[in-house]
Amino acid sequence: MIIFVLGVHGVGKSYLSSFFAESNCWLHKSASDLIKQSGSVNWGNDKKVKDIVGNQRPLVSAILNLKTNNRDVLIDGHAALLDINGNVNTVDSSVFKAMELDGLILLEEDADIIRDRFRSRGKGEIEYDLETLQKAERDQTLAIAHEAHIPVRTLYRTSHEDFSTAIFELAKTKETNPV
Repeated sequence: MIIFVLGVHGVGKSYLSSFFAESNCWLHKSASDLIKQSGSVNWGNDKKVKDIVGNQRPLVSAILNLKTNNRDVLIDGHAALLDINGNVNTVDSSVFKAMELDGLILLEEDADIIRDRFRSRGKGEIEYDLETLQKAERDQTLAIAHEAHIPVRTLYRTSHEDFSTAIFELAKTKETNPV
């Protein structure tokens, strides 16, 4: 089973995914780590991406390779990113369909909490419109779920328990609706 966990930077994707993976013998990878492993890094500390479309090919390949290992995997990443000019761009739903995912989890959080997390990590102030990016992430995740026929769970202010429940619900959905 492969579940893609989506949300803006600082929403808790890696934190929740790592905790769940360690507690349940799942593998956890970030989309950015998978892209880095391919040698295709094209973003900076400001979270602006030079080649959004170019990043997707190695990401899809890496995820399909993980699928052949028959492991349960959580991938955390984004459906909306900032391009090099600071504009919000979305990842096309066909990319997510090509990943052959079993489910999506969208994490959302209050913008002020996300800003506090950035400051506490020493990353300074967020210099982009966080609310616009979070809305684009939500809208595109829901579009991906609809267009690629992937079940989705949306979670706000997520606890470990809520996150685990969402994963187990997606697993149950797969069991009752095998492809």
